[in-house]
Amino acid sequence: MGFRLKGEKYEEIPLTEQGWRWSEVLGLYLGIHNQQLRYFFPKGELVPTPEEAEKIERQGAEQERQRAERLAQKLRELGVDPDTLQATNQVTQDNRWIPRRLVPTRAASE
Repeated sequence: MGFRLKGEKYEEIPLTEQGWRWSEVLGLYLGIHNQQLRYFFPKGELVPTPEEAEKIERQGAEQERQRAERLAQKLRELGVDPDTLQATNQVTQDNRWIPRRLVPTRAASE
């Protein structure tokens, strides 16, 4: 059971169809997942534990590393040395931001 204080009385927090209870204080649902009490985002996604979030972050970093390696290999196949490029940011004349454009470094263009 879950309760919230309304005025001077406690009232039961109703269950959703999934069997979760909404916490107005947290802005999250509380419910059981794999026999553990867990939080759920308002749209129903499971809030990751710190361990799960760390694993997700590691997987994302590994995917980014692999993507960068594929890009570097493609550049090499095209005759471009990826080590002579640097990422820069630019702002256009109408103040639009163009992120991370690859340009040759001075050493490579000299």
